[in-house]
Amino acid sequence: MNADFRNITNKRQWNATIGMTEEEFHHLTEKFGDSFRRMFGKELWERQEGSTTKARFTEYADYLFFILFSLKAVLWVGDTSNKSQRLGNFLERKNDRNDK
Repeated sequence: MNADFRNITNKRQWNATIGMTEEEFHHLTEKFGDSFRRMFGKELWERQEGSTTKARFTEYADYLFFILFSLKAVLWVGDTSNKSQRLGNFLERKNDRNDK
């Protein structure tokens, strides 16, 4: 499977893969890059320099798409693994706190 946001061609596909529009994704990518730089004090590519392993993500958009796609897939699968169960429990507790 080639999970690349560049292959998405319409709004339905954007929503199905990551649950947002293309415009929302690109806006969030900018914010994600800003947060990454603040957190690590470096650009993504600078942080990967000198690594002994080849980087899988060379752009913020690729990295963010992978994260969003993975989260949506885990939430969709539900209770089939301990990881997704723990994530589901965490999100339920967070929603319960927000409802109060």
